[in-house]
Amino acid sequence: MALIDDLIASYSFENNGDDDTGTYDATPAGSPVYVSGQIGQAASNAGSAANYFTMGPLPLGTGAAFTIEAWLYVAGSLSTGTILGQGGGLFGAPLDYLLYSSSGTGRAHFNYAFGAGSDSGIALVGGGNWNHIVCAYDGTTMRWLINGVVGTPATFALSNPFEPDLILLNDVADPAFPQPHPLDMLRVWTRALDLATEGADLWNGGDGLSFAEINVLPPPTISDVTPATDVEAGGAALTITGTDFVTGATVTIGGVPALSVQVNSDTEIECLAPAGFAGARDLVVTNPDAQSDTLVGGFLYTVAPPVFTKYGQHLRNLLPPGPLWNLEGTSATHKALLAMGDESQRVEDRGVDLVEESDPRTADETLADWERAVGLPDELVTAIPGTTAGRRVAITSKVVARGGQNLEFFDVLCAAAGYPLVSITKYANEVLRCGPTSLAAGFVFRVDDRVYGAAYAYAILITVDPATTGALTHAEFERLIRARVHSHIQVMFTYL
Repeated sequence: MALIDDLIASYSFENNGDDDTGTYDATPAGSPVYVSGQIGQAASNAGSAANYFTMGPLPLGTGAAFTIEAWLYVAGSLSTGTILGQGGGLFGAPLDYLLYSSSGTGRAHFNYAFGAGSDSGIALVGGGNWNHIVCAYDGTTMRWLINGVVGTPATFALSNPFEPDLILLNDVADPAFPQPHPLDMLRVWTRALDLATEGADLWNGGDGLSFAEINVLPPPTISDVTPATDVEAGGAALTITGTDFVTGATVTIGGVPALSVQVNSDTEIECLAPAGFAGARDLVVTNPDAQSDTLVGGFLYTVAPPVFTKYGQHLRNLLPPGPLWNLEGTSATHKALLAMGDESQRVEDRGVDLVEESDPRTADETLADWERAVGLPDELVTAIPGTTAGRRVAITSKVVARGGQNLEFFDVLCAAAGYPLVSITKYANEVLRCGPTSLAAGFVFRVDDRVYGAAYAYAILITVDPATTGALTHAEFERLIRARVHSHIQVMFTYL
């Protein structure tokens, strides 16, 4: 695991009490000061018990595993002081001392209950030295690492809730005797670190690690890929196993990105092999932080063997049996049958294409010919659509369109041109009527002559509303209508 894993709070005290992880920022109480630290700056109570920090509380729970790290400066001799505390109790000190240095023993101590605690067994170094303190509790045993040296373990049950909410800057139980021991790089994990490895990393030969140095994930490592081969076309479903894969990781084979990459866990990635060239190719997994690992020559592309079409197979079946015909993949006979079969298959495929091209709904290669045949573009379709689907629709609409001289036909036509139809007047149907309007009186007369005379026998008046947005011009609209009425019809227009 990486040191950053399960780190819930980290205080570097760079002129503030901010939590480097961004979750549990500490708020100054009183006026703590910032002095030179082990790395950067450190926090000090400046000799006053009233100067400390509040935060959290850190939700470590009851009996759960945790690790606490701190760097403590001892200028002269060691005095008693709390580093982490919880609540408030006797003399204004924490209710429980959770991690502190003891003047009586000169050692770091964890007080898990009143009168009961775990002593590190190793004295801290005074005389102007920074001391590195790490205690790790796994739920049953507390282990210590003091200045890189393993301390005395202690087994106990942590029955009280452990939720520290005070950083007391090594204050003492009795406020009358405060001792300013500066504190730096206070960190808390929700797991017990391995002190032999991770603890040693934190000690770092006495130099310590900054938060930036901790906040680094290990690089990925590739153990295996299954299957490790595919044909040049790619597409094989691959499973890559290894360690420290991170969500968002990418995979390349021969420099080509793999498809459908899915990070299932920190030890497994699934993806599809991309197309590639024959030969051994490097497989690379790259995490989002740009750290990567390479399985050199770990994936092999092979040339797919030629496959007979049905015609090639038929030709092969027609050969007489016996050893005379060498049908191995590299033989001249095999290649000749393959070529003849491929050509026959190509001719059949083009015949199928011809059937598709004969219908504008499925045409592709002949779309331009169809458009020329049906007269596209026209007054309604003023530009050829930019997509194949759009071109097919425009052509099909022209092919299947039904004409007519009725109101419904002209209503659709006018609306498409952007001029909503109001009415159509047909003058040939207008006859002279005279007499009372009451039919009951029996005085209704009909005259054979048309009201408008013979000149209007084949004339119509189209009345439309004003043009809508995107409509044709009046001239274009009138040309469109006249092109679609019978040749003997005279058309007049009225625009409201």
